[in-house]
Amino acid sequence: MPQFAPSAQKTAVAPITILPAGLSCQAELFLGPDDVTKVVSSGFRPFTSLGSPQQVTFPITMPASPGTYHVYVDVHAGGQLILAYIGSENVVISAPVVEPFAIALGTLKTITAPGYGSWTGRAADYYISNPTNKSISHHMYQHITVLYKSTGITYDMSQMWNWYDDFGLTLGPGGSYHFESLGGFYNTPDHPSYDPGSDEGAFLMIPLIGTQRIYKWWLEDELGNKSPEHVLNT
Repeated sequence: MPQFAPSAQKTAVAPITILPAGLSCQAELFLGPDDVTKVVSSGFRPFTSLGSPQQVTFPITMPASPGTYHVYVDVHAGGQLILAYIGSENVVISAPVVEPFAIALGTLKTITAPGYGSWTGRAADYYISNPTNKSISHHMYQHITVLYKSTGITYDMSQMWNWYDDFGLTLGPGGSYHFESLGGFYNTPDHPSYDPGSDEGAFLMIPLIGTQRIYKWWLEDELGNKSPEHVLNT
């Protein structure tokens, strides 16, 4: 069965024979679950019969919803339905598969947090590439979790720490991108809660590393495809 992407624009060609020659006709191609429900239609295409096989074209936009559809062609002449044809093959509409990026881990950089004495944070980086021969777009998000060894409880720190690590990325065939999660300050002009009179800008948006914990960093796209993990065991 022929398969198409949702809402793809196509042109079908059907051989139609109407006798006698010289009749003013209209033909319509439509897709649907039955011959009454027209999910999409080419509209009526006018032609004059030749009395022999002739090619009639039907520009049509495929259904937006995935599924299997029957194909119908109706021909009218003089306001009367004179031919009703059912296609021998159904049409399958399926959403195209979007392949994930390939992601390799870079390094975990150590960053000293100003205002926190000897406390340090970590910032991860990643090498993202498109392994296919077509352009790919994904929305990427860096996740950070911490497992407290003393309690066995894992916390997702992504929402707390990751203001800058939520981004869209498009790469052409064979393209690549080096993503560096360098962290930043809450109290900066590009943050919604910026207060120019506050001195609380030392709060880094990267985990301030403590002991007896296991930290994990990874990138994940909107489809749930995950990169390998940076892991720090303290």
